[in-house]
Amino acid sequence: MKNDQHCHDGGRMGYLWHIMKIAAGMAGTRKTFTGPLWVQIGITNPCNHRCIMCWDHPTYVSQENPYPTLISKRFYEAHPEIDRNRGLMDLEMLKALVDDLHDLGTRRVELVGRGEPLMHPKFNRVVEILKSRGFYVGVVTNGSLLTRETCEHMVHSGVDRMVVSLDAGTRDTYPQIHTTATPEDYDQLLQHLQFLREIKRSSRKKVPYVMLSFVISRPNCREGVEMIDRGNEVGADQVVFKYAIPYPSIEFIELTADEKRHFGSQLPVFFERAKSFGMDLKIEPPIGDLTADPRLYHKKTEAIYSKIPCYIGWYFALVTAEGSVSPCCQCMEEMGNLTSKRFLKIWTSEGYNHFREKMKRFPERYSDPANCMCDQCAFEKINASIYNIAHFYAPVHLHDAQREFNLARLFPAIFGGKPIRGAKTVQRSPRSKRDVKARMF
Repeated sequence: MKNDQHCHDGGRMGYLWHIMKIAAGMAGTRKTFTGPLWVQIGITNPCNHRCIMCWDHPTYVSQENPYPTLISKRFYEAHPEIDRNRGLMDLEMLKALVDDLHDLGTRRVELVGRGEPLMHPKFNRVVEILKSRGFYVGVVTNGSLLTRETCEHMVHSGVDRMVVSLDAGTRDTYPQIHTTATPEDYDQLLQHLQFLREIKRSSRKKVPYVMLSFVISRPNCREGVEMIDRGNEVGADQVVFKYAIPYPSIEFIELTADEKRHFGSQLPVFFERAKSFGMDLKIEPPIGDLTADPRLYHKKTEAIYSKIPCYIGWYFALVTAEGSVSPCCQCMEEMGNLTSKRFLKIWTSEGYNHFREKMKRFPERYSDPANCMCDQCAFEKINASIYNIAHFYAPVHLHDAQREFNLARLFPAIFGGKPIRGAKTVQRSPRSKRDVKARMF
């Protein structure tokens, strides 16, 4: 698999070659011939915020049972070495992981996991290690620990994308969602993002590509216009709206049917406002689609995976701070641990192959695999798109809000510089080759 390095370093042709080898694995039932398309690395377990919709650091749980689901309870009780409130990835472990990913052909990494990545005391060094090997680096953060120094380092080190979980259009709503924060924290975060914009301008750099993420829940569902305005104020490249997925004890944060209809009815206003600012707006399906099957919110196994397989075992992996390797953020099943085995060995292990085969045969099972929460799947659009490419003669249609991804969009994206998308968006013309790369997948 080390030959992938030379192929992938060849730019778009290398990228296409990597995709073709992933596709070759998917065509079978269990083996893989290259590395994942991208990997999420959680360099920290702890987080300095407690947000109402968070599954990793849940707010509305008891001290006696601090787990959002029975699956997570079983996982953490089976792995007492994992402490959600402690744990930082060792740099030597990170270097070994990066070496294996590079040899496997993977070139995209996102620093996101159970905790807040900026809490790692050597965050800047983590970025330097990844960029020195030519990786596309994304960072998902609540932004509260941004400083002028961190902003400068992100720009000058070449961080490609930063997703900031802002989740509120006003300073007063912010503490209702980020429950440990204050309105003043909100003001400070916006100031640091404005500083980041100024550094990019003065340095004549286009990266990091800044996305403001808004998880839509009952406290903020009337602030769509304000959310877009905040994006414009800080110079964000994109604003993203997606509905909250509540765990069992926080159903009250989910929008009612009337609230969903009202939010969806405002989409033309949101699109027009974003367009007036020259800013991308991404709406995660099924927001705004009144024809969408209600099961797409909480019963995706029944609505989707009774029809199509899950391909996640070929294109994605999650590595946590203590070295645990999982196939998916909704699947609490450890494939192996980097403290005892290298990633390459785990990725090609019989256990991982068995998982791939199990998920490829998902429609035959018609039930969630043990330790997985597929009803809350965040990858159904990608899985449906892959299925539709392979079954172009009989594609599945999830909802009107999704533009199904197909071969007609894949090749122009790779060779013509067009962004690949699986959701409604308003988009600008790409400003540079790096900007195009930041928006693919």
